Amino acid sequence: MTLTKPLRSTRLTCGAWLLSEHMPSMSSVSVAWLSPVGTSGDPDGAAGEGESAMCAEMLLRGTERSTSEELARRLDVLGVQRNTAASMHHVNLSAVTTGPKANDMLACLGEMVRSPRMDPDGVEQAKALGLQAIAAIRDEPQQLCTQHLLRISMPAPFNRSGLGTPEGIRALTADGLHAAWHRRCTPGGTLIGLAGDVDHDAACAVLDQALAGWAGSSTTMVPGQSPRSTRHIEVMPTSQTHMALSLDAPSARDEDRHAMRLATRVLGGGSSSRLFDEVRERRGLCYSVGSSYSGGRDLGRVMIYAGSRSERAQETLDCILRELERLERGIDAEELERARTGILSRMVMSEESTSARAMALASDWFTYGRLRSLDELTSDLRGVSLDQVNALLARRCGASWRDGLCRSIVAPTDLA
Repeated sequence: MTLTKPLRSTRLTCGAWLLSEHMPSMSSVSVAWLSPVGTSGDPDGAAGEGESAMCAEMLLRGTERSTSEELARRLDVLGVQRNTAASMHHVNLSAVTTGPKANDMLACLGEMVRSPRMDPDGVEQAKALGLQAIAAIRDEPQQLCTQHLLRISMPAPFNRSGLGTPEGIRALTADGLHAAWHRRCTPGGTLIGLAGDVDHDAACAVLDQALAGWAGSSTTMVPGQSPRSTRHIEVMPTSQTHMALSLDAPSARDEDRHAMRLATRVLGGGSSSRLFDEVRERRGLCYSVGSSYSGGRDLGRVMIYAGSRSERAQETLDCILRELERLERGIDAEELERARTGILSRMVMSEESTSARAMALASDWFTYGRLRSLDELTSDLRGVSLDQVNALLARRCGASWRDGLCRSIVAPTDLA
């Protein structure tokens, strides 16, 4: 009997990579199709920032063969749930259907990527929706706060919103988007993650046919100079003060990444974390507080968010800063094991989602140039010792680390 390899990678004839995981217990198939058309490669500002976001929207608005309505009907007949979004490095076309419909879905997605319609009426409609989404951010103070933090804490061009700017979107045209997509969306740099009830060889055959004649390569953007500002305050009439903080952290390729992820979980990841216990439970300063670690291919960040009543906002901020100082002195064994259990639980639950696994496959290939199994991920996390975490905190999370803290505040009054 021949056993099916759960993880497989194949470079297609055109140069794109197909990355798959066979999940025998699943009846669905999910795709994460990453095209190298991310926000970091957009023209700057009024020259067209938002180009990738508009390209993402237009992928769902028809192909050269099918109008928007016809494409929607074709996908609906196949039972395909789909979405698009622009991120730092890619436009992600995500889709899921049942196993028997997977090959037809892949053929349709290939057509969408190779020949998006980009008609003038559709582009103007997409631009109107894009401008509406940007305007709506001001009705969501927490999201506005984190968007400001991204802009000041990340180096250009990695500090761009996934929505673009009003000036950039207004400058875009149908002809310009069509040219930009075909210039930037190349098979070299395209990653296709496929997870679930997958037949890898059949998928390769379908995609080789759908993508025949496609050629070209892309350049991955790298971080530029760090931003000059470490603080942004926007005073506006809000019922709460929203504060988002950001600090440097190991990248996803740094050996310290697992230790930092665990330490960040101890700091503010859940209802047993230090921030939740001290800031919310003991002092009653705010309803929402927490921290998270995000490790990208080139750099990483620790982020903290809190929402507090305005009269207690300064006290909330001061309390968070004291907890950051305390973190440098280390964590204990009980805290470490709670954090480890929480992260491992989330990893195991993600294995039950074909969509999450498809995205993980494509992301792993982009970041590491290889695929990682759940066993490898959990083994790495279990292998981190208390001494390793505390050594990281002593070495990388001292006063100089805290001095580089970036803060974004949206509030009815300023804070110190």
